[in-house]
Amino acid sequence: MSLSKQEDVTNAQAVIPCNVCENDEPGQRYCIECKQTFCMSCAKSHRKVASTKDHNIILRTQIGDIESEILCCSDHGEPASVHCEKCNTPVCIKCVTGNHQGHKMVQLPDKVDEKKQLLQEQIDNLQEYVLPDLIRRKKEITAEREKYEKAFHDLTKDVESERKSLLRGLDQTYKEKLNSLHGTKQSHIQVYQDKTREVDTKIQFCEERISQCQNIIRKSNFASVINFTVEHNLVQEEESEPELPMPPVLVPGNVEDMIESLKTLQINCPPPITNTLQPTSPIFISTFKSPLKGTSCIAITIEGCVWLGGCNSKELVMVNMLGETLRRRSIEYTPTSLAVMDSGHLFNSTYGTAPLIKIHAEGGEYALSNSCDTFGVSVTPDQNVLLCTIAGILARCDANVSDTKQIYKGSGECSTYHAIESTDGKIYVSDMRTSKVVVLNKEGSVVSKLKTTSDGKKFGKPAGLAFDKKGNILFADKGKDCVFVIDKDKQIRELVGRSHGIREPRYLAFDNEGHLWVTSYTRDIKIVKFLTDYC
Repeated sequence: MSLSKQEDVTNAQAVIPCNVCENDEPGQRYCIECKQTFCMSCAKSHRKVASTKDHNIILRTQIGDIESEILCCSDHGEPASVHCEKCNTPVCIKCVTGNHQGHKMVQLPDKVDEKKQLLQEQIDNLQEYVLPDLIRRKKEITAEREKYEKAFHDLTKDVESERKSLLRGLDQTYKEKLNSLHGTKQSHIQVYQDKTREVDTKIQFCEERISQCQNIIRKSNFASVINFTVEHNLVQEEESEPELPMPPVLVPGNVEDMIESLKTLQINCPPPITNTLQPTSPIFISTFKSPLKGTSCIAITIEGCVWLGGCNSKELVMVNMLGETLRRRSIEYTPTSLAVMDSGHLFNSTYGTAPLIKIHAEGGEYALSNSCDTFGVSVTPDQNVLLCTIAGILARCDANVSDTKQIYKGSGECSTYHAIESTDGKIYVSDMRTSKVVVLNKEGSVVSKLKTTSDGKKFGKPAGLAFDKKGNILFADKGKDCVFVIDKDKQIRELVGRSHGIREPRYLAFDNEGHLWVTSYTRDIKIVKFLTDYC
């Protein structure tokens, strides 16, 4: 825009008269809510009226700057002045007496301040907890990778060393076998040579006798004949066919055996190398800082969102895996346990005589009055509900708690702290009162009672239970500061404990990636990542 055109606009704005007074005073102020131009005097009067004292009055020259920031009602196109809490939308004055009549309203600036505060809290949470934890985790992962690569390099050197050792052993064994074979051959050949010389001597003797006899026959000398006869008799007494024993190794069949044994040469090798290289720890623990000061109960939706409830807070918070707060909901009673259905509906059990609360995924809240005194709550595979009461009663009901049936009675208070049901109908109940986990069938009859680990260690105070993807049962032990696992073979052992930073665990939940979330009575939630299968 050229300078002359800008001056024309400025002059045009300057001469616009006041819309209220009749003195044709120049309008220098503008009310965003009323969309009216005021002179200085009328602007002051506008601020004194009770119904308009909170309106936003600006300089007319600022209209272009804020035009894009003005929120308008979606129904009437008028500037929004208040925020409807029920419908979560900005509305104009007409809406207050129209479609949104009777709804709770908040001044738009106050709502903006509230949103800004939430954004700042999210920034603070990311900067103070999430980002440093992610940086720390990155360093730990990098360190683990370096350790792994070094260990792999060392293993490669060991394998190469073993290969060379094996080759040396093979060469040495081959030489020893070959030398032994050659030595045997020489000793056997010597036997043949000795026997050959012995036979040659006898042959020579025989040939000489034959020659003597022939000479005597030709001479016909009686004395020679008589004397020769005596010697001839001596010769006949000699063995006519000398025996030549063969070396034992050359007895028929033994040579083939020796050759075959050479083919299947046995070497005293070291045990085969098995790749047992693993990262230095199969478990990786991280700490998630909850938005609530004391977080005790947890539930994770099938979409991966995490509901958290505080033991000292009348509020529920939904966060994502990055720690970002998605929803906050004020509640009337302190939560004791949370459970979420596949549909996204959330159950919130509370202390004392307060009712079980069902919060719909769309946001509606319903108090299920006939479910008072609930302490632990869980959702079964067929989307029914298991309720544990403080008095030690376990009940099964439908999603609306309209058909409640008692199926088990414990030994007293806290004897049914929490319960979960497997796909085959077995129910596992944590009994904090008598330090055991009770196994029931679908009708509530006792199948077994688990009190110790496989190596004989007694349970402390079993609390929240959870199934992993393979059907193994995990439960928090508040008294032992650990999490136990019961595998498919009914072997029970400690999975994580004090050495991993676990203190007074309360409830457990698995996210979509198979990571285990462990709550306690503090703000710190432990996230356990398993780098290898633990069962």
